[in-house]
This record gives sequence, C-alpha cells and structure tokens, in this order.
Amino acid sequence: MTEAKKRILVVDDDEDVRIIVAKILRGTGFEVETAVNGREAVEKMAERRPDLLILDLMMPEMDGWEVLEEIKDHEPPPVVVLTARDDYDSFARAVRAGAAAHLVKPFRFQELVATCHSVLISGGKPKRATRERRRNQRRGLLVETQVLSRDKAPLAVGELVDISHGGAQVQLQVRLDVGSPVRLAYRPPGGGGALLLEGLVKWCEPKDHGHALGLSFSDLSPQLERSLRDLLGEIG
Repeated sequence: MTEAKKRILVVDDDEDVRIIVAKILRGTGFEVETAVNGREAVEKMAERRPDLLILDLMMPEMDGWEVLEEIKDHEPPPVVVLTARDDYDSFARAVRAGAAAHLVKPFRFQELVATCHSVLISGGKPKRATRERRRNQRRGLLVETQVLSRDKAPLAVGELVDISHGGAQVQLQVRLDVGSPVRLAYRPPGGGGALLLEGLVKWCEPKDHGHALGLSFSDLSPQLERSLRDLLGEIG
C-alpha cells in the first residue's frame, strides 16, 4: 500500500509566496493547500486537520499570532512560522506560542524542505520522557545548532529539537559519548551572536538519520538564564 502524502497548509497573504512555497513542496512530494489569511486557515483546519501548518505572522483579518492562539487548545498541527520578521522578540514569542520552527523570508528552498521534513518526523514535539523532561517545561524547537568541545572546537552541526531550562535534545550526524562535556551554540533569528550553553551529554541514541542526544546544562550565566526563561515563557 502506498503511503499517503503528508498534507501541508500554507497560510500567507502574499500570493507570490503562496505560489512559490506550494510549488516547492508539491515538487518534493507533499500535498499542499493554501489560505490567504488566518481566518480562512482556521476554517480549513476545522474541516480537515493538516499534517503541518506553514504560517505567516503579519496578515489582514486574522494574523498569525491570532491563529496560534485560536488553535492551541484543539490538537493543533506542528507549525512552521515563515515570516519577514527576524527580530529575537518575535522568534521567542512564536516559540512560546507553540511554533516548532522559525524561517525568515527570504528563505532557501532547501532550508524550507528540510525544515518541513524534520518537523514532520518529530511531530513538532519532544519524544523522550525522562525525569529531567518532566521536571522542566520544554519547548519543541528546530534550529540549526553547532556542538562544540569545551575549548570551542567544532564537533558537529545538527538541529536543536527541543529545549528546557535544564537541558536540550539535539539531532546530530555523529555519536558523542555519554558524559562528554560540550557547548551548544545556536543563533536565533535577529539574536545577534550565538548563544553558548555549556553542559554534558546525558544520553545518546541512534536514529534513522544520525543520533539523538540529550544534554544537561550547567553553569549558565544570568544572561543565558534570562534567555531560556524568555523562550520558555517563565516569569522571573
């Protein structure tokens, strides 16, 4: 039996963006539907839930923020925010609102396709339940990430899958030993320099396309503590 195509709903008030994104995704094997604003998107999702939502933030009638608020209590699909806004506040707000990934216009075609595949594979949600995960609020988040040794030598490039106040899950092409001290570097949109988070490898599991690693943070500076609280929507 042939596996059904994954269905993606693309929401953007810019017709050129809708046409380009739909063409790219259809050409890589997805079923694609489009909506011109948030209101139309919500109506279409009520009729048939997509496997993935690609959402612009600034739209007439009902913007992306309102869409995220509207669908949050109704088993929403994973959301990729596709926006011209590259400031850190918008990035952090989108993550807190439930976005699994954040792409800035203009985007690279390969980046769009790779992000959609990654979010669909993960379901937009962290998958490993651990004591640390239960103690800390976590955010599903796909961001290109670099893992460094403690002396800042590059070890691997991968994706940050989710993050909490105490640690993170990272998808890499290489295996790292449990107990290895590392630095996790990721550069949020509009965030200036990369954030460096020190920690230890707590677990490492093979996956179809590399390895999933669990990292535990340590010795965070007050500035990094504030950045994590901001992403997680914590007060303090």
